[in-house]
Amino acid sequence: MSSAEVVPSTRIPTVTSTYLDPTSESGRTPLYIARRGRLDGVMLRLDVWEGLRDEATRALDLLEVDELQDRLTAGTVLEASLGELASPLRPPVVLGSLPVRYVAHAGSDILTASRRAENTRNLAGFIAHWTRGYLRGSPVTDGSRPGPVIERDVAPAYHDDQVPFRLVWARTGEHREIRTLLAVRPLEGVLARAWTFPPPMDATTEGEA
Repeated sequence: MSSAEVVPSTRIPTVTSTYLDPTSESGRTPLYIARRGRLDGVMLRLDVWEGLRDEATRALDLLEVDELQDRLTAGTVLEASLGELASPLRPPVVLGSLPVRYVAHAGSDILTASRRAENTRNLAGFIAHWTRGYLRGSPVTDGSRPGPVIERDVAPAYHDDQVPFRLVWARTGEHREIRTLLAVRPLEGVLARAWTFPPPMDATTEGEA
C-alpha cells in the first residue's frame, strides 16, 4: 500500500520540501505520483510539481559539479560506437553504429548501471537519444560564460523494474558542438519516484523490429 496523502493547499508551503528531500521519511510522495501519473488527488499542479522536481534534481547536479568538471579536464576522452559503449545495456542493434564521445568514468558508470537495474531499456533508449542530439539538457554550469558547458537530462523509469538515471554531458568546441558524456547516475528515494512515469509515455522501444 502507498503511504501517499492528499495535502490541503494551505499546507503546501510547509510540506513540499519533505517530498524532495532524499532523507525524508520513506514512501512519502504526492498522491498522483504514487499512482503512476494518474491524477487521483491534487497536491500540486503538475507543472508546479515538475518545476520542483527539476530544481531538486539540479541540486544534485550542483553538488557534483566539481567532480564533473574534473572528469572533463583530467579524464581520458574516448570514442566508440553506441553498441560498444552501451553493450551491457543492449541498445537497439539498428543504432549500434552511432558514434559516441565519452570519458572513461562514464563507461564505468554504464557498466555499474547495468548491474543496478533489472531492466535498463529506459537508459539505453535515452543514451541513444542523446547520441543523436535529441536531448535538450538543463544547464548545470553557466552557458553565458566562455568555455565548456555541462548539461543534464534524466532517463525516467517507466516500469517497476527500472531505475531513473541522470545523464550528464559537456558541450565543448568553438561553437559548443562537441558533446562528451561525463556521467550516468541513478536517482534514489523520493526523486526516483518523482521520475517514474506511466508506461504509455515509454518511448524506449524506438528502432526495434
